[in-house]
Amino acid sequence: MPGHPPEREPATGEGVTAELRAIDERAMRLERVDRRQCAALVADDMPTMRLLLAQSLREAGFDNVVQAADGAAALAQLERHGCELILADWNMPGVDGLELLGRVRAHPRHGDVIFIMVTAENADDRVLQAIGHGLDDYLTKPVSPEKLSRRLELILARRRAAARAARLEAMGLPERAMDEYLMAARNNPQARWPQFGLGELLLRHGRLDEARQCYQRLLRQSPQAAAAMVGLGRVALQGGDAASAQSLFQWAREANPAYGGAVDALTELHLAQGRPEQAAEVLAQADDMPGGLGAHRLARQARLFHDLGQARQADQALQRALAQDPALADGPEGLLAARCGLALGRPAKAVQALRRLARQTDQPRLKIEAWLMLAEAHLSQGRPEQAEEVFARMAQADAWPAGQRPFALHRLHAVAAAAYLRQGRPQAAAELVAVSRLMAPDDAENLAWLDHLTSQLDARPADAPAALASAEEYGRRGLELAAQGLHDQALAQYRLGLAVEPEAGRLHFNVAKLRLRAGQNEAAAESLALARRHGLAQSDWELLERLAELLLSLDDALAARKILLDILELAPGRPTAQALLDQI
Repeated sequence: MPGHPPEREPATGEGVTAELRAIDERAMRLERVDRRQCAALVADDMPTMRLLLAQSLREAGFDNVVQAADGAAALAQLERHGCELILADWNMPGVDGLELLGRVRAHPRHGDVIFIMVTAENADDRVLQAIGHGLDDYLTKPVSPEKLSRRLELILARRRAAARAARLEAMGLPERAMDEYLMAARNNPQARWPQFGLGELLLRHGRLDEARQCYQRLLRQSPQAAAAMVGLGRVALQGGDAASAQSLFQWAREANPAYGGAVDALTELHLAQGRPEQAAEVLAQADDMPGGLGAHRLARQARLFHDLGQARQADQALQRALAQDPALADGPEGLLAARCGLALGRPAKAVQALRRLARQTDQPRLKIEAWLMLAEAHLSQGRPEQAEEVFARMAQADAWPAGQRPFALHRLHAVAAAAYLRQGRPQAAAELVAVSRLMAPDDAENLAWLDHLTSQLDARPADAPAALASAEEYGRRGLELAAQGLHDQALAQYRLGLAVEPEAGRLHFNVAKLRLRAGQNEAAAESLALARRHGLAQSDWELLERLAELLLSLDDALAARKILLDILELAPGRPTAQALLDQI
């Protein structure tokens, strides 16, 4: 049964094409680095070292070099200049090198930039461990242009081979992708990365014996290679031996307690085995290690705490994650923060976060969930008029990317009905159930869901309309009821009309007037905004003039003037609009 309106499914082959485009774009970025045609970023809190690193980059051929005195400033420079190579010192105040690496790797647009850590003459063990966190390589001080160029050549060779293999795999040619790694292994007999790449590729294609041999070769080269132990564990897990997988994951974590891959693998295994408490314990133990958890693992810990019903612990972990990476608030973690806020009795903060998320995100699923949670939060706090405005906004096509709702309108009505029912408003639920049923009598899945809702309704079926009327007819009925002082019944008719035609500007205007009479000014403002938007879109000048007149009566001359100027610009010579403008 549908819990929310479904997203559109991508067309056949669309995902593959997008994957190939992404791979080709990564390859182009590598070429720009190789040709020194990209911006490079130096992050170091010591001004002298920053200048020396910048000079090394320039002497290595990079003309466009930007600098940052700490990790936070580096993130801002990355966003501003779109840098494709980063040299970062390990020890910086605030956001240090490892935390900067984590934030860069999690960045939606710049996550695959080449990242090189700069450290002392004797490489800190933690820097070596950072290789498992997505670090490309490290350089010891002092950094010369020749040393930097040689290291870049090795990184680019590795990255190019991986990109070629990824492209072949995406094209459905895994054997040729494997050949890329085998050739790289022959050309670089001392390098471990070709064996890692080959092992992962073999594992993805179910060739477990060959993958096992890859990881065993790596362990013979380096018995404490935690990543190879994790690879062997994944082979065991895919082969159905969860006990051996768990032992290998634990062994990897003991060999390198800071290796995030072991922490993730062990966490995922516990979750797959239905042991969320143990998964939370793994993350808690990792958090006790020097450096603690990064933002994304803290967010995962917060989700685990939330699923275990521990809202306060979830909120604490999430606040730490957001402090490290504020951009998380624009993703699913923003929803989690709102859930924690509601559970801990902070509804105003939750509502504010949900409004921001619903307006800013361009991810349809995330936008849907934020709006639905916002509507239900309003209902739970006894503000049904605000909830209705949320559902009204969701129904507007222009609220969505490319002006297209990612769900069928009758599905939205079914979801809204469920929300009203959960919050003890059966009459509103009954009306929307009936509208959803009448709008799509052939949607079997939706009808099954509506039957389920109907079985829980206290409202009589007779309370719902027997057939759909036009939006104009519902508007006429609403006006008649409003004239008799039956405002609740009038509002119900307007709601039904907007369910049929969400872009009916005149119905939004009528709803706004009822809201104003009831003193619901915030909800009225939302309805007036919708009336204005659709009045302009439909060239309904009479509606816009009535809207300006209403705003003048509310002493909002500025808003009225703007509407009147819009009318006269698009439809010059309208006497009513000109007369109203002359009054201001």
